[in-house]
Amino acid sequence: MKQGLSPHFNTFSEESFLAGYNFMAANALPHFLWHSELLLSIRAADQYLAEQYKAKPDFTAKQRLFSACSKEDLEEINIPPDISGEYFLRVKIGRGTFIGTGCNFVAHGGIQIGRNCEIGNDVQIVTVFHGIHPDQRCLDRVAPVIIGDNVKIEQGSVIVNSSSSGKPVVIGNNAVVKRDSLVLRSVPENSIVEGSPAQSLEETNTSPDLKKVWEASVPVNDEQTLSRIDDLPSFIKAFGKEAICIPPVFVGSAENVQAEGLFFINRNSAHAYHGKARIGEGTLFAPFTSVNVPEDAQLIIGKNVWVGAKATINVPAGQTLSIGEGAIIGAGAEINTDIPKNSVVVGKGRIIKTIDDTSLFSVPDAWKNTDSLKEQHTEGYRTKLKPYLKGFETGEFDPMVFIEQFYAKEKAIIEASRAQEVCRPRTLG
Repeated sequence: MKQGLSPHFNTFSEESFLAGYNFMAANALPHFLWHSELLLSIRAADQYLAEQYKAKPDFTAKQRLFSACSKEDLEEINIPPDISGEYFLRVKIGRGTFIGTGCNFVAHGGIQIGRNCEIGNDVQIVTVFHGIHPDQRCLDRVAPVIIGDNVKIEQGSVIVNSSSSGKPVVIGNNAVVKRDSLVLRSVPENSIVEGSPAQSLEETNTSPDLKKVWEASVPVNDEQTLSRIDDLPSFIKAFGKEAICIPPVFVGSAENVQAEGLFFINRNSAHAYHGKARIGEGTLFAPFTSVNVPEDAQLIIGKNVWVGAKATINVPAGQTLSIGEGAIIGAGAEINTDIPKNSVVVGKGRIIKTIDDTSLFSVPDAWKNTDSLKEQHTEGYRTKLKPYLKGFETGEFDPMVFIEQFYAKEKAIIEASRAQEVCRPRTLG
């Protein structure tokens, strides 16, 4: 087997990707829940080790957080301490690669970055995807992203693998992804792509600078900042209802928000609620989302609305903007007008699909009662992770023990798959 992933089975081959896919898919309970106990502990370990690296970014902390990388490679990789994400134990980075600030790696399905790459500031790489039907939006699908050697991904770009087959999105050697692009498919080597979604440079115009839009939405005088999970109870008090937030998030005039149930704001989002806003239960804001509601305007978001990474919602002054129940706002979309119920929108509000029962995919029997599974989340992010985080702080638990268990489980899946000659992804549809 090829060397490089971990001290345990040292591979980032297709075989290990698919074994990891099998393991994650087999254990994935609905989003808003925290998977199996082992995956829950890994999530907590990621958070703890990332906080340790941020507080003291020495080589030991770096090696513990990026346990899939060899010592020799890590010595020649620049990784800033503000990196965020999940499942860093499935991130493999080649030597000579530079990672910019503010990046977010969501590595459920595995992320491989080759040698001598340049990953710009605020780049997101996402290897987990959810069903689009409201009844199945809580279910996870995972698939890898593989980035070749000498690749340049410019600031603010988002790479998402939304495949249901488990096949990787591959960015070929020497490719360039231009600033603020959204990559959903593989990119050939030696090519330049740009736009949302990304296309060959000759076929697209320059994409908008979403970073400037994001920065402009951050309120100056009344900003609240959540930077630590321990601050969450006081932070969400202003909403009047329970919210789940992954720090850091920035919110202005939270007291103007009427929350109608549990909703979720992911890291590096900036929301300015100077006017009134009503947010429905089950709404999810992905990382780097931007919301701006002027003083004389109103925003109404229905239940189970999902807002994709780097999407912006700008309510025109003096108007009411409504986003219907069950709608999905695509990554990088710019919304300034009403969105109908159960619509999937991209770009500048273009509707590409209306969600109905044909959007359902087949799932194991254990997942079919999603209402029951969602109810298990009442304990919330804070209570389920807190015992692990406290145990790591006191020394009662060693996060590396849980990471060892994950590697051992993944290795066992590879060996079992070899014996049965069925090492392939479990398709859910």
